[in-house]
Parts: sequence; structure tokens; C-alpha cells
Amino acid sequence: MTVVYGKQQNLHFVRILFSHLSRKLPKISLKLRAPLELENLLPYNLEYRIYDKNTDQNWRSYLRKGGVMPVHSVELGHFILLSVAIQDTG
Repeated sequence: MTVVYGKQQNLHFVRILFSHLSRKLPKISLKLRAPLELENLLPYNLEYRIYDKNTDQNWRSYLRKGGVMPVHSVELGHFILLSVAIQDTG
């Protein structure tokens, strides 16, 4: 493995900088969440479809009763449609 001296020196500087900052700054915990979550509160399993009208994209999936599904693939500024089909009603 060949290491360029300049890059190694920069990496050492970054380590020292982060080491110094971690002693001075308070600990911060971040929790990243999906922009949209679907929760099935019905006593039935269901299939759903999400349609983004701005980008003309479809997403289909299955959600069990009591389940929660994070949806990362949508843009909240877009016009979003939701279609639900209930299963196991017989």
C-alpha cells in the first residue's frame, strides 16, 4: 500500500482536530426518521400503493396488522396519493 505523505499528514491533522473538538463540545445524539410512516391500526393485513404525481412513480408493498412501515422514497413537497386494499376480510 502506497501512502502519499501529504494525505497522511492531513489525516493526522483531522484526527487531532476532532479529538480536540470532542473534548470541548457537548455530546449530541441524532435520530434520523423517515419523512413518512404508515401504521396499520386495522385488525387486517393490507396492501398499499403510494403514487408520487410529480415524478410519476409508484411504490407498492404489504403491511401486516399492527405494523409500521417507514417510507423513505417520497418527497413531502410533492403531491402524494395513497391507495389501500384490505386483505383477510373473509
